Order: sequence, then C-alpha cells, then structure tokens
Amino acid sequence: MSLAIYKSGQGYWTRLLSGVGVGVLVLAGVAWLWGELGAVGTGRSVISASSSMVSQNLAEWGRDQNLPIANIATIRKIDVQVGPGNQPTGFTLTDLNGQTFSLTPANMRVLMNRVAAKQSGNTAIEQPDPPANVRVDQQTIKFETEASWAYTNRLYIQAGVSVGIILVFGALVYYLLNKPNIVDFMIATEAEMKKVNWPTKREVMGSTWIVICGTVMMAVLLLVVDLAFAEGFVRMHVLEGNPPVTEFFKNLFGG
Repeated sequence: MSLAIYKSGQGYWTRLLSGVGVGVLVLAGVAWLWGELGAVGTGRSVISASSSMVSQNLAEWGRDQNLPIANIATIRKIDVQVGPGNQPTGFTLTDLNGQTFSLTPANMRVLMNRVAAKQSGNTAIEQPDPPANVRVDQQTIKFETEASWAYTNRLYIQAGVSVGIILVFGALVYYLLNKPNIVDFMIATEAEMKKVNWPTKREVMGSTWIVICGTVMMAVLLLVVDLAFAEGFVRMHVLEGNPPVTEFFKNLFGG
C-alpha cells in the first residue's frame, strides 16, 4: 500500500471529519474493552480458618468419600509439594497425633470450597485454585493462592490490545480515505456542500420560534381533545372515575 496521499489538497474537511468520527467510535470501543479486560484472570486470595474447622471439614469430607482421612485429628502442619513452574502437585497433612495424609490439588480445592462455604460472610468458591502456600500459625490455617498470569499482567494486556486495535483501525481508515473512488466521492460531496446557502442567524432564530410555538399549540390542542373525550366517556359511564376536566383544574390550581 502506497503511503502517498491521493489528491492531498482536495476534500480536506470531508476526509478530516470522517476520520474524526471513526476515531471517536474506535476510542469509545477501546475504552469499553479496557474496562472489560480489567477483570481477566484471578487475583491472589487468602482463605483463613481455624485448624479445628479445617480438620472437621476434612474429616467430614473423608467420611463422605469413605477415605481413611476421616480419622484425622487437628492439623498442625501442611507441606506443599511443587512441580515445574512452582505449581503445587500435592499436599501432606500432619495432625497432632503424628499421622500424615496426602491430598491432591483437586482434593485441596474441595477442602477450600467447604471451608469458605462454612465461614460467616463467605460463599462457596465454584472452582478455587489450589493454594500455592499453606501456613499453620497459632491454630489458624491460611490458604494462599497465587494470582494468575493474566491477572498479574492485565495492564500490559489492556495496553497491548488497545494499541493493536487503534493501529489496525488507524491503518484501515488511512487506506480507505486514500482509496480513489472514496476520495473522489468525498471531494464531490465537499464541492456540493460549498454550494449550499446557509440561513442567517435571524432566519434560524425565527424558524426556531416557529417550531417552538407550533409544538406548544399542538400540545395544548391534544390536551383539550383528550380531556374532552375523557369527560364524555366518564359522563356516559364508559370509563370509571371522577370527571377529568374537574380533576385537571383541581390539580392545576391546587383546589
């Protein structure tokens, strides 16, 4: 595509205003998309509960699933095994009796969901991420999840997508506004616009008052006709209620 401007000295205003109009629409769309992309990914979260609550939920879940973990006492330690990319691959729980139990990331999701659902003011998490870190401090267990890559880099995603859209539409507008058949049409349009006889300020003011007065007269006429028909239908007992003309003047004069 040639970067030369086709007939650069002609059709300036039609080309400029067309580009501005498209630019406003594109920027409005980019602003909306920026806000939507601000919600991508999941942020870091912390679910905190007492060791006894976590142990009780774990035991209940173990009984539901007929697992030996149903016999667990209060948890005193949780170790996290991590794999490539620092992602958790398993969890080892140790209770006060020295027993150890292993949980997969999927099982830990179930446990976190149960704990979050039973805490006051919290609701169940549909698909919680497995915790990247678990801490047991003074009879309190904290499950800490890492923020997703998309959440951590959402500003770069927003900026990259927005700049990309602006560049694409900018190039498209530049191409279209230099396409011969479109430019010739705009040049012809601008030439015709220069032949238009625009009204003077006095003529515009006069026409405006005529429109205002005509609108008011039409509104009054429609009000009178509406009240007349309503009054007649009430008098003939077709409609129920008080006579509308009487009610209108009562409301108008506060009687």
